[in-house]
Amino acid sequence: MMLENNHMERLRQSFADQFEADGKDIFYRKNMKGPPVLVTRAEHAAFVTTYNRRLRYAMWPIPFVTILVIGLLAWFAPDTRGTTGQWSIGLGVCLAMAPSLIIIRWAWSAPARELKLRTSSGPARSRDEVRRMMFSKISYQQLGVAAVGAAFLVLKASAHHDVLHGWGRVWLVTAGGLIALTGLQAVRKWRHERA
Repeated sequence: MMLENNHMERLRQSFADQFEADGKDIFYRKNMKGPPVLVTRAEHAAFVTTYNRRLRYAMWPIPFVTILVIGLLAWFAPDTRGTTGQWSIGLGVCLAMAPSLIIIRWAWSAPARELKLRTSSGPARSRDEVRRMMFSKISYQQLGVAAVGAAFLVLKASAHHDVLHGWGRVWLVTAGGLIALTGLQAVRKWRHERA
């Protein structure tokens, strides 16, 4: 439950970060990088309140769709240890999450839809500005946790699969790729901080 609350809070904060105060003015930047569009304080408050409400609504389908998917899995793929069962479980998880993800994406893009005809107050952020901003939001600790998590993923998979032979090597390649990606991001963050 705490993990879910942290995730929801990160979603709320990411949405709110699209609105930037500049003196008395508030500007909306789609995904924090689009051209700035001036909004009133009332519009800003309404967008944030509506997003938070829709985010709560987005969680409602999960239990119902999960029960439906479990019932379908029990009916069509009762052997969860077989290959068909494993693929069915993965597909079932995706189907259970899909309605919520669609609602969240639709809620996220609501300000962009409503403000699309409004004139922007300047240019979009450059690629370098966006990178600098994104790296400032990522900590080295988060990157370290991601690398350790990738290693833990292989250890967990090795309990059920031979990760040194055949298709089991996919786990090693995936974890190696994730560790390399986090290392690359750490180096890029360090270079941006020095620049």
